[in-house]
Amino acid sequence: MRRVLCTLDVMSGVRILMVTHDDQEAELIEVALAQAARPWQLARCTDSRALLPGLLSRHTLPPHLVLLEQNMPFLDGYDVLGQLRAQSALVDLPVVLLSNSSHESDLARAFSLGADEYLVKEQSFPALMGQLTACLLRWEARLGDSERGAGSVA
Repeated sequence: MRRVLCTLDVMSGVRILMVTHDDQEAELIEVALAQAARPWQLARCTDSRALLPGLLSRHTLPPHLVLLEQNMPFLDGYDVLGQLRAQSALVDLPVVLLSNSSHESDLARAFSLGADEYLVKEQSFPALMGQLTACLLRWEARLGDSERGAGSVA
């Protein structure tokens, strides 16, 4: 997998930005995308501190969806989510928070900060693959509906 810092330059398909420092998790997500055989374009941000400047840059295409790991060094997913929602240009960007925690307080915190979806990661590879694929298919449908004017992304 090509390591990138928040660069999306592909015009076709749903552009997905994965924010994770975990190479194994990134590979799992990449495999899920490949197995789904959909026109999804994936970029990766490995440093949560670089996410906001990268998204606000006029030199890259914005993603349609952000997959944001909750457990990140420097800035965790909650901090990043708060920063994203504080920017008027990014307030409507769909964000799926990926976490190992199923505690109610973590879910409540994620949604209070503006997460569009909270995904508790499965521990087995097949279950995680199915979970990620289902999540991405849901968002592909929502994004397609909003582009056709049939509804809202959020």
